[in-house]
Amino acid sequence: MKTENIKVAIFPIGSAMKFGKDKLKRSDGTSEYFKLFYGLARNSSISEIWIMQRSDWKKLSSEEKIAIDPRGVIRDIYAEFDIQLPPGRRQGPDGNLIPHSKEEQERYLDLWNRIKDLEQPDFGIGFATQGLTMVNIPGIIPSIKDPSKMTGALDMTLIYSAPLIHYINMSKIPWFMVMTDPRYIKKTQKWRDMANTPKEGIAQYNMDIELVHFDTYPDPTSGTEITEKFNLLYSGIEKLNLIGEAICPPDNEDRDIKFSIVAMQSAYGKQEVDYRLEALKKWILNRPGSEDYHIYGKFY
Repeated sequence: MKTENIKVAIFPIGSAMKFGKDKLKRSDGTSEYFKLFYGLARNSSISEIWIMQRSDWKKLSSEEKIAIDPRGVIRDIYAEFDIQLPPGRRQGPDGNLIPHSKEEQERYLDLWNRIKDLEQPDFGIGFATQGLTMVNIPGIIPSIKDPSKMTGALDMTLIYSAPLIHYINMSKIPWFMVMTDPRYIKKTQKWRDMANTPKEGIAQYNMDIELVHFDTYPDPTSGTEITEKFNLLYSGIEKLNLIGEAICPPDNEDRDIKFSIVAMQSAYGKQEVDYRLEALKKWILNRPGSEDYHIYGKFY
């Protein structure tokens, strides 16, 4: 196994990346992408980290880049090779969106075409996001409801997912999927145009799911749509945001706030007892010293 001079590609599938600290959010995953880059850039075994998604990296100042990447190992592939992506559709005079031309639609091919002759990374790390859909590349997968028709793709999917799915399939790069948001993963998960599936799924729980996809690319219909077992492995991935953060021991007496919790408590319909509020009282609010705790949220 390779232990030095490692090249890795990072790509949220279906979502842009942000590096400007004023734009990072826990709610949209951008802080997690940032933290992964931040941590890997400080690993001496890593020689290159490829930004394989649209991002604001090129807008950062030299000082901001050095703060994230002190060794200068990050490569912005989209900017470096001037990757051309499908545009968002324009609104016509009648108020309706103007359909993409065939040339515009097929710009998702540009990512792979421009870097296919490069020495590819040793492996990739991909994040499952809201933009990763059942079918990401238009016109190649038959519709489930009407197999005589091929499926299309939304603008967001075409711009943020299709280039990467095409790259993953064509490069055959070994890669691992990080699943920080369990809402995007189903017991039977269909990523039908993902012929090169991840080696592992790192998630917030252990579970075996059924992954449905075609086994052939770039002409899926010449192959077979298969269902295979795919393992989700718990690995503490929810701690990704803690990279580079100071850890305050629980017994530290210098804390301004001893304990805080965010709770949105509400009783549905005609429910007279809110079981969540009762649990909050039992385990937290009725405990000695709870008058100093900080509780955020609404109570009904």
